[in-house]
Amino acid sequence: MNENILNFDYKLFFKDKKHQIYVVVGIILVILVLGYVFFNKNGKNISPSPLYTDGSYSDEEKLQENGDIEQQSSDCDLWVDISGSVILPDVYCLKSGSIVNDIISLSEGFSDDVCIEWVDKNLNRAELLQPNQKIYIPSLTDSDCILLNREVQSLDGDLNNGVISNSSGLCSDGRISINTADSSQLESITGVGPATATKIIEARPYNRIEDIMDVKGIGESTFEKMKDQICL
Repeated sequence: MNENILNFDYKLFFKDKKHQIYVVVGIILVILVLGYVFFNKNGKNISPSPLYTDGSYSDEEKLQENGDIEQQSSDCDLWVDISGSVILPDVYCLKSGSIVNDIISLSEGFSDDVCIEWVDKNLNRAELLQPNQKIYIPSLTDSDCILLNREVQSLDGDLNNGVISNSSGLCSDGRISINTADSSQLESITGVGPATATKIIEARPYNRIEDIMDVKGIGESTFEKMKDQICL
């Protein structure tokens, strides 16, 4: 009789759709719980990065990092710092016997704004590097490059038609030097007043007399009127 009652309840349970929903939901919950327990148990084997709460590394990680740095340092005969107009300025590790050209290669060469005149005149690429040496490559806007260009201009007659300017503000042929003349001398140039003279002085130095057209208020027409009166 008990068996009949059990069979009756069993069949009645599965005939009721409401009971069927309960069974399906129960099975899903059991699967989710078992899955959570399984993955959580496996996840304990994966240790997180040994960081402190402030984001810094643990003592063990620091020791390992310091060991790597010491190992790297032991492999270096010398450290050299290169900066300025190179593509990758940085401190580089090199072997004994390395030359300047080696570190230029490591820094990927010169950048577009390099003062190539300074490089050609002052940089010995075959020079042996020394420990803790500092190398700076100037750009076109650095004072070293500007001064060098002015020296070249004063020695190169072609840049100024063979006329050299001096501290008097005049070139040897009597023309006005746009690089050294004072305000009153500049005002004697056709088309130049006090305001324009000030602008000319502020825009120095000039590499060519044509550069004076970069000054606001001096266009091609004005330049054509003054070009025979000026020099560098």
